[in-house]
Amino acid sequence: MIRAMFWLGISELRCTWKQSAATIVFVALTITMTLSVIGYRRGLVQEYNEVGPAYLVVQEVGTFGELGNSRLGPTVTQELELRGAGRPIPQINRGVGTSVEDVVQIRGVSLSDYAQVTPFDLLEGQALTPDSATRQALVGWRLAERLNLKLGGLVRLRGRDFTVIGIFRTGTYTDNQAWISLTDAQALVGYGQDVSIYLVPDNGVLQVGELLPGNAEVIRRGEALRLTVAEFAPIISFFNSIMGLVSLICGLTLAVVLLRLAWVRRRVLATLQCLGYSRPWLAVYLGVQSAALATAGSLAGGAAVATLATIASLDVGGLAIPLRIDLATALAGTGWLAAIALTGASLPVVWLGGTELDGLLRAD
Repeated sequence: MIRAMFWLGISELRCTWKQSAATIVFVALTITMTLSVIGYRRGLVQEYNEVGPAYLVVQEVGTFGELGNSRLGPTVTQELELRGAGRPIPQINRGVGTSVEDVVQIRGVSLSDYAQVTPFDLLEGQALTPDSATRQALVGWRLAERLNLKLGGLVRLRGRDFTVIGIFRTGTYTDNQAWISLTDAQALVGYGQDVSIYLVPDNGVLQVGELLPGNAEVIRRGEALRLTVAEFAPIISFFNSIMGLVSLICGLTLAVVLLRLAWVRRRVLATLQCLGYSRPWLAVYLGVQSAALATAGSLAGGAAVATLATIASLDVGGLAIPLRIDLATALAGTGWLAAIALTGASLPVVWLGGTELDGLLRAD
């Protein structure tokens, strides 16, 4: 009986292919939007974190020093050394460019410590070393992809050309950056001997939230990134609400289409009931149609998102938010798909349960 109900349901969809195609397109658009919102949300959360050893960050009060806009003078170094906080590791983080569209995020690094501060995989070329010449850059793979940078080529930073000697990957937001020596960065942004932040070991000498002379404060590494992600939370919640509303509308549209098909084929359903098919079997017939339309739409929507993930990312001030498609995203999308399919099948099944189909057949 299951096989008979399955093929009957599919054949009815083929007979009404125009309505079925329109429904599949609507489901595909809904799945595309749903997976995109989930994927960008996961990309934001996973990319904007800092991997590596635990450090405390000393930055200018009230800034997001790990992303930029912080500036500290040499007196902060002296204060840290007096307190015995360990050897502070200086770093410069800034976005440079003439407009939002061409901003490049740079990181000025201490060439003897940067690989320990932020571990990375070298994809091409060589890393920066204390013996590296000036005007050399190690670029993240996302930046290299965005600017079409090649090994040995030039990347223009604030009107100055730097030679690309290597391309790296960390799996975080730093893949959008160009790493150059600290002295090159200080000259590039006009900081003199100033820096953006100091990284110090979390050895108990400094406490999170402590204020230091020189308008400096102590935060935990990655805190600025977590706050940045939190700023996007209202926007994500808004899109989640829209996603839920559109999914509900999609499920109701699917229900209306199936209800219409069931009404058109009511004599067929009544005949099947008279031949001994119980109402649960007729519900299977409707469930097959709902699952077929939802599955076809989800496959089309999934293919669209997979294509979108390879060609599109949100770029804000030189920091890209990738569309991350992974197992968690797929499972979340499957849950939304199941909700749409169940909503689409439930209303026709309820109608079927309250209708005397054999009475309709006798009346006709």
